[in-house]
Order: sequence, then C-alpha cells, then structure tokens
Amino acid sequence: MVRGETLEGLWQEVEGLGEFLRREKDASVLKGDLPRATLLPGPKAQEANLKAWQDFWAQEHVSALKNSLREGGAKLGCKPDAFEPFFRMLEDPKAPRAPVLRELFPFFGVFPESEKKGGWVLVDMITPGPSYQGEAFLRGQSTKVSLPLIQAISPAIWHENSIVPSSACSSWLAG
Repeated sequence: MVRGETLEGLWQEVEGLGEFLRREKDASVLKGDLPRATLLPGPKAQEANLKAWQDFWAQEHVSALKNSLREGGAKLGCKPDAFEPFFRMLEDPKAPRAPVLRELFPFFGVFPESEKKGGWVLVDMITPGPSYQGEAFLRGQSTKVSLPLIQAISPAIWHENSIVPSSACSSWLAG
C-alpha cells in the first residue's frame, strides 16, 4: 500500500515505488507482474515525455509536417483546414494529464483513503522472487510504502522470506 495526501503526491510515490520495484524484479527479488499503477507515467516521466515531445516537434518539424499534410491532403480531397486541430495540438501542447481517468482508478488499485481525512492509497500485491529477503527489501524502499505497517501491527505474522504469509494474513484480516 502506498499513501499520498493528494493525487499528485500519490502519483509521485507510485512513480518512486515503480522504479524501486522494477530494480527489485530485475534482481529476482520479485517475480510476476508489478502493480498496474506502477506502469503508468508518473510526474517525472510525464515531464520528460512532454519535453521530448516538444523537442521533437520543433518548428522545422511542424512546418515540414504541415506542408506535407496540406499537400497530400489536397491531393486526396481533404478540406484545407482538415488538419488544423492536430496542428494546434503540436504548437500548443497541454500540461501532462492525470495518468489515468478517475473512473479507472479501482482497476489500478487507487482508492480514496478516507472521506474525512482525504488522501489517496494504492493497494496491490507483489510476489516475492527467489532472491527475496524481507528486511533487506523493506530497507531498500524509500517511498511511503506501508509494508512495515503489518510488521508493526503483529510481528508474529512476519517472517524473513515472505512479505506476509497467506495463512497469517487471512487470520489477521478475519480477526
């Protein structure tokens, strides 16, 4: 679970978590799929993507594309202004949008934390890999991941080779 006081704060945490989890997966500490939300571009990635887009679509690229589309479009019978909305987008890109529509948040494991307090949480599962060591894994993460929360609540359900054994998790959730 990852928490953020705002959606922007949550996405920053998720982006950091995604970077960490990808490194851990590459080192065989984790296996299987990563949480879906960590695959979305966070604020840093969105900013880098926007800069790359702007750098690529420098004025000479835009001018060449406009000429090509207008000439080719005319030959195919397109209206002279058929590509104007696209041209406007190239000339005036908007700031990055939220990585996903709010209606799809549950699919990505993103939920409001509390109606009274506000805040947002990402809840998802990860699977330990052959090189997983619990304490080392937790020491390696720097985001606001709440894995230590379970260890603090009940040290009896924690052990070195698993994030939370499923039998202990079931009894903890039921009790």
